[in-house]
Amino acid sequence: MKRMKNPLSKDVSQIITNFKDYFIKNCTKSQAEEQGKVIHDFIEGVIENLPKHSLWKNSKAEELEEAYEYIEKFLMKELFSVCFSTTKELKDKDKEISDKIQKVQWVSPENLEIRPQHQSEKKFNMAITELKKIDGYYSPRDKMTCILNCCKTLYSILNFASKSGFPSGADEFLPLLIYVVIRANPQRFQSNIDYIQNFRKPNKLITESGYYLTNYVAAVSFIESIDASSLKISPEEFERYMNENASKQLVAAVP
Repeated sequence: MKRMKNPLSKDVSQIITNFKDYFIKNCTKSQAEEQGKVIHDFIEGVIENLPKHSLWKNSKAEELEEAYEYIEKFLMKELFSVCFSTTKELKDKDKEISDKIQKVQWVSPENLEIRPQHQSEKKFNMAITELKKIDGYYSPRDKMTCILNCCKTLYSILNFASKSGFPSGADEFLPLLIYVVIRANPQRFQSNIDYIQNFRKPNKLITESGYYLTNYVAAVSFIESIDASSLKISPEEFERYMNENASKQLVAAVP
């Protein structure tokens, strides 16, 4: 944001830096939810007073929103190491989810009743790439953008199918998302979800991006409880696939 980089905004930048230092000194032991509230209360205060500054006089709402996003991104990058939770509980949950996803790598589009018209390896790979990017970003907004991009890519498959004479609805979206989540096996799933929910601007969690975030969580919830009935196969087939996959993983682990 150009105005934030303008030398005349040095006083605003100093306020933000002072808050960062205060937070590191006083808030690192607080619960994540409380940390998020402290950060967003601070940003709200800055934005509320910004129109009094010479650089932001007569600013439009979208310009103030842009400033909010800039400050959030800056602070979360600076505070990532103290805000991104690495508790044993979350690490264990991340591993539990990752292990379960790894065990169901054999699941095919057909198992999820994904129609041939909705199977695009190119689009699947694009969506998978977006999910794999999530863990590499510091900003909760950037993490949500990866999920948004993934989901929009999958919706483009449905839209193309509809235009090609194969009517496709929202009900057919979740199986696509489940499939690419299995293929991607995104790192530190629960830790990243908690981080987004605690540190993203609250009203952004009820936008289009928030809707896709909810679907992303639902996809993993489905995978966690996956069984024969959810894949429309017999219990015997399910056990056989699970055992075969486990054997392959053991063989792959041998040096």
